[in-house]
Amino acid sequence: MSSLQLTFIGALLLVVFVTYVSLPIRRAIVVGRELVDQSKAYTQTPENSTMKILVIGDSTAVGTGAPYGHSVAGYLGKDLPQATIVNDSKNGMKIEEFLTRLQARKDERYDLIVFQIGGNDIVRLTPTTDIENRLAQALTLTDTMASTTLVICSGNVGLAPTFKWPLSLLFEVRSKDVFKRYAETSLNHPKSHFINLYKNREDDIFLTDIPKYYAPDYFHPSGDGYAIWYAEVRKELVRLETLKS
Repeated sequence: MSSLQLTFIGALLLVVFVTYVSLPIRRAIVVGRELVDQSKAYTQTPENSTMKILVIGDSTAVGTGAPYGHSVAGYLGKDLPQATIVNDSKNGMKIEEFLTRLQARKDERYDLIVFQIGGNDIVRLTPTTDIENRLAQALTLTDTMASTTLVICSGNVGLAPTFKWPLSLLFEVRSKDVFKRYAETSLNHPKSHFINLYKNREDDIFLTDIPKYYAPDYFHPSGDGYAIWYAEVRKELVRLETLKS
Protein backbone atom coordinates (compact mmCIF):
# COMPACT_ATOMS: atom_id res chain seq x y z
CA MET A 1 0.00 0.00 0.00
CA SER A 2 1.47 3.35 -1.01
CA SER A 3 2.04 6.29 1.31
CA LEU A 4 -0.64 8.21 -0.59
CA GLN A 5 -3.19 5.46 0.06
CA LEU A 6 -2.23 5.36 3.73
CA THR A 7 -2.63 9.14 3.96
CA PHE A 8 -6.07 8.93 2.34
CA ILE A 9 -7.20 6.17 4.70
CA GLY A 10 -5.89 8.12 7.70
CA ALA A 11 -7.71 11.26 6.58
CA LEU A 12 -10.92 9.30 6.02
CA LEU A 13 -10.72 7.74 9.48
CA LEU A 14 -10.12 11.17 10.99
CA VAL A 15 -13.22 12.56 9.25
CA VAL A 16 -15.30 9.60 10.48
CA PHE A 17 -14.02 10.07 14.03
CA VAL A 18 -14.63 13.83 14.08
CA THR A 19 -18.14 13.26 12.71
CA TYR A 20 -18.80 10.61 15.37
CA VAL A 21 -17.81 13.04 18.13
CA SER A 22 -19.35 16.22 16.73
CA LEU A 23 -22.72 15.10 15.37
CA PRO A 24 -24.29 14.36 18.78
CA ILE A 25 -23.12 17.76 20.02
CA ARG A 26 -24.59 19.54 17.00
CA ARG A 27 -27.84 17.68 17.55
CA ALA A 28 -27.82 18.59 21.24
CA ILE A 29 -27.33 22.28 20.38
CA VAL A 30 -30.29 22.28 17.98
CA VAL A 31 -32.59 20.34 20.32
CA GLY A 32 -31.30 22.28 23.30
CA ARG A 33 -32.33 25.58 21.74
CA GLU A 34 -35.88 24.29 21.50
CA LEU A 35 -35.78 23.20 25.14
CA VAL A 36 -34.46 26.60 26.19
CA ASP A 37 -37.28 28.34 24.31
CA GLN A 38 -39.80 26.16 26.15
CA SER A 39 -38.21 26.56 29.59
CA LYS A 40 -39.42 28.79 32.39
CA ALA A 41 -37.83 29.08 35.83
CA TYR A 42 -40.15 27.84 38.57
CA THR A 43 -41.37 30.42 41.09
CA GLN A 44 -44.18 30.56 43.64
CA THR A 45 -45.75 33.31 45.75
CA PRO A 46 -48.24 31.82 48.22
CA GLU A 47 -50.41 34.01 50.40
CA ASN A 48 -49.27 34.22 54.02
CA SER A 49 -45.84 32.91 53.10
CA THR A 50 -43.82 31.62 56.05
CA MET A 51 -40.50 31.08 54.28
CA LYS A 52 -38.45 32.75 51.57
CA ILE A 53 -36.18 30.79 49.22
CA LEU A 54 -33.79 31.97 46.51
CA VAL A 55 -32.92 29.55 43.71
CA ILE A 56 -30.13 30.84 41.51
CA GLY A 57 -28.11 29.15 38.79
CA ASP A 58 -27.91 27.92 35.23
CA SER A 59 -30.30 25.92 33.02
CA THR A 60 -30.53 23.16 35.63
CA ALA A 61 -31.94 25.72 38.08
CA VAL A 62 -34.34 26.92 35.39
CA GLY A 63 -35.43 23.31 34.88
CA THR A 64 -34.62 23.18 31.17
CA GLY A 65 -35.50 19.81 29.70
CA ALA A 66 -38.49 19.18 31.96
CA PRO A 67 -42.10 20.35 32.14
CA TYR A 68 -42.70 23.41 34.30
CA GLY A 69 -42.62 22.47 37.97
CA HIS A 70 -40.65 19.26 37.41
CA SER A 71 -37.32 20.85 38.33
CA VAL A 72 -35.46 20.92 41.64
CA ALA A 73 -37.13 24.27 42.38
CA GLY A 74 -40.52 22.86 41.41
CA TYR A 75 -40.20 19.77 43.59
CA LEU A 76 -38.99 21.96 46.42
CA GLY A 77 -42.10 24.09 46.04
CA LYS A 78 -44.34 21.02 46.26
CA ASP A 79 -42.66 20.01 49.52
CA LEU A 80 -42.79 23.57 50.87
CA PRO A 81 -46.06 25.05 49.54
CA GLN A 82 -45.95 27.80 52.14
CA ALA A 83 -42.60 29.10 50.87
CA THR A 84 -42.06 31.98 48.49
CA ILE A 85 -39.57 30.89 45.82
CA VAL A 86 -37.59 33.53 43.95
CA ASN A 87 -35.78 32.05 40.95
CA ASP A 88 -32.98 34.14 39.46
CA SER A 89 -31.65 31.56 37.01
CA LYS A 90 -30.59 31.73 33.38
CA ASN A 91 -29.79 29.24 30.65
CA GLY A 92 -26.09 29.16 29.80
CA MET A 93 -24.95 30.98 32.94
CA LYS A 94 -21.40 30.46 34.15
CA ILE A 95 -20.15 31.12 37.65
CA GLU A 96 -18.79 34.59 36.85
CA GLU A 97 -22.25 35.91 35.91
CA PHE A 98 -23.74 33.87 38.76
CA LEU A 99 -21.56 35.74 41.26
CA THR A 100 -22.48 39.09 39.72
CA ARG A 101 -26.20 38.32 40.03
CA LEU A 102 -25.76 37.19 43.61
CA GLN A 103 -23.81 40.35 44.50
CA ALA A 104 -26.72 42.42 43.19
CA ARG A 105 -28.90 40.71 45.83
CA LYS A 106 -26.46 40.98 48.73
CA ASP A 107 -28.82 43.10 50.84
CA GLU A 108 -31.69 40.62 50.52
CA ARG A 109 -32.43 38.02 53.19
CA TYR A 110 -33.71 34.46 52.76
CA ASP A 111 -34.35 31.41 54.88
CA LEU A 112 -32.76 29.18 52.24
CA ILE A 113 -30.60 29.75 49.17
CA VAL A 114 -30.14 27.01 46.58
CA PHE A 115 -27.19 27.18 44.17
CA GLN A 116 -27.31 25.18 40.93
CA ILE A 117 -24.26 26.13 38.92
CA GLY A 118 -21.19 24.57 37.33
CA GLY A 119 -22.11 22.54 34.26
CA ASN A 120 -21.34 25.31 31.78
CA ASP A 121 -18.02 26.00 33.47
CA ILE A 122 -17.10 22.32 33.15
CA VAL A 123 -17.84 22.03 29.43
CA ARG A 124 -16.59 25.51 28.53
CA LEU A 125 -13.31 24.89 30.31
CA THR A 126 -13.42 27.66 32.92
CA PRO A 127 -10.18 27.30 34.94
CA THR A 128 -11.00 25.32 38.06
CA THR A 129 -9.14 27.82 40.26
CA ASP A 130 -11.51 30.54 38.99
CA ILE A 131 -14.50 28.31 39.74
CA GLU A 132 -13.25 27.67 43.27
CA ASN A 133 -12.48 31.33 43.98
CA ARG A 134 -15.84 32.59 42.74
CA LEU A 135 -17.72 29.90 44.63
CA ALA A 136 -15.90 30.95 47.81
CA GLN A 137 -16.91 34.57 47.19
CA ALA A 138 -20.51 33.51 46.61
CA LEU A 139 -20.64 31.50 49.84
CA THR A 140 -19.14 34.38 51.79
CA LEU A 141 -22.05 36.47 50.53
CA THR A 142 -24.70 33.91 51.41
CA ASP A 143 -23.27 33.57 54.92
CA THR A 144 -24.92 36.96 55.53
CA MET A 145 -27.94 36.43 53.26
CA ALA A 146 -29.42 33.17 54.58
CA SER A 147 -29.27 30.74 57.47
CA THR A 148 -28.77 27.84 55.04
CA THR A 149 -27.29 27.51 51.56
CA LEU A 150 -27.46 24.33 49.49
CA VAL A 151 -24.70 24.01 46.89
CA ILE A 152 -25.50 21.87 43.85
CA CYS A 153 -23.25 21.24 40.87
CA SER A 154 -24.31 19.24 37.82
CA GLY A 155 -23.03 15.77 38.60
CA ASN A 156 -20.74 13.89 36.23
CA VAL A 157 -21.16 15.81 32.97
CA GLY A 158 -18.90 13.39 31.12
CA LEU A 159 -21.55 10.68 31.38
CA ALA A 160 -24.09 12.64 29.32
CA PRO A 161 -24.77 10.59 26.16
CA THR A 162 -24.13 13.69 24.03
CA PHE A 163 -20.41 13.40 24.69
CA LYS A 164 -18.32 10.70 23.02
CA TRP A 165 -14.74 9.76 23.79
CA PRO A 166 -12.41 11.63 24.25
CA LEU A 167 -14.70 14.50 25.32
CA SER A 168 -16.54 12.18 27.70
CA LEU A 169 -13.26 11.39 29.46
CA LEU A 170 -12.21 15.06 29.58
CA PHE A 171 -15.52 16.13 31.11
CA GLU A 172 -15.49 13.24 33.58
CA VAL A 173 -12.08 14.37 34.83
CA ARG A 174 -13.19 18.00 35.03
CA SER A 175 -16.46 17.07 36.75
CA LYS A 176 -14.58 15.16 39.44
CA ASP A 177 -12.16 18.04 39.97
CA VAL A 178 -14.97 20.59 40.22
CA PHE A 179 -16.95 18.27 42.52
CA LYS A 180 -14.00 18.08 44.94
CA ARG A 181 -13.50 21.85 44.90
CA TYR A 182 -17.21 22.48 45.54
CA ALA A 183 -17.22 20.01 48.43
CA GLU A 184 -14.06 21.39 50.03
CA THR A 185 -15.08 25.03 49.60
CA SER A 186 -18.51 24.36 51.12
CA LEU A 187 -16.85 22.84 54.19
CA ASN A 188 -15.25 26.21 54.92
CA HIS A 189 -18.69 27.79 55.31
CA PRO A 190 -20.74 26.26 58.16
CA LYS A 191 -24.04 27.56 56.77
CA SER A 192 -23.41 25.87 53.42
CA HIS A 193 -24.15 22.24 52.57
CA PHE A 194 -22.90 20.52 49.43
CA ILE A 195 -25.23 18.11 47.61
CA ASN A 196 -23.20 15.33 46.01
CA LEU A 197 -24.65 14.46 42.59
CA TYR A 198 -21.41 13.03 41.19
CA LYS A 199 -21.64 9.38 40.19
CA ASN A 200 -19.21 6.98 38.60
CA ARG A 201 -20.41 5.36 35.39
CA GLU A 202 -21.33 2.06 37.05
CA ASP A 203 -23.42 3.84 39.72
CA ASP A 204 -25.31 6.35 37.58
CA ILE A 205 -29.03 5.57 37.40
CA PHE A 206 -29.42 8.01 34.48
CA LEU A 207 -27.57 5.56 32.23
CA THR A 208 -29.95 2.70 33.07
CA ASP A 209 -32.75 4.38 31.11
CA ILE A 210 -31.47 7.29 29.03
CA PRO A 211 -34.83 8.30 27.43
CA LYS A 212 -36.42 8.37 30.89
CA TYR A 213 -33.84 10.35 32.82
CA TYR A 214 -32.43 12.61 30.07
CA ALA A 215 -34.20 15.33 28.09
CA PRO A 216 -34.25 14.92 24.29
CA ASP A 217 -30.92 16.75 23.95
CA TYR A 218 -29.29 13.97 26.03
CA PHE A 219 -27.57 16.64 28.11
CA HIS A 220 -30.15 18.12 30.47
CA PRO A 221 -32.13 15.95 32.87
CA SER A 222 -35.77 15.15 32.19
CA GLY A 223 -38.42 15.68 34.85
CA ASP A 224 -37.61 12.18 36.16
CA GLY A 225 -33.93 13.08 36.12
CA TYR A 226 -34.50 16.21 38.18
CA ALA A 227 -36.56 14.10 40.59
CA ILE A 228 -33.49 11.91 41.14
CA TRP A 229 -31.45 15.02 41.89
CA TYR A 230 -34.12 16.43 44.16
CA ALA A 231 -34.19 13.21 46.18
CA GLU A 232 -30.63 14.02 47.24
CA VAL A 233 -31.61 17.61 48.05
CA ARG A 234 -34.55 16.37 50.09
CA LYS A 235 -32.36 14.07 52.16
CA GLU A 236 -30.27 17.06 53.18
CA LEU A 237 -33.31 19.20 53.97
CA VAL A 238 -34.66 16.40 56.17
CA ARG A 239 -31.32 16.13 57.92
CA LEU A 240 -31.36 19.90 58.51
CA GLU A 241 -34.98 19.58 59.77
CA THR A 242 -36.25 21.96 57.10
CA LEU A 243 -38.49 19.11 55.92
CA LYS A 244 -40.04 16.19 57.73
CA SER A 245 -39.06 12.73 56.52
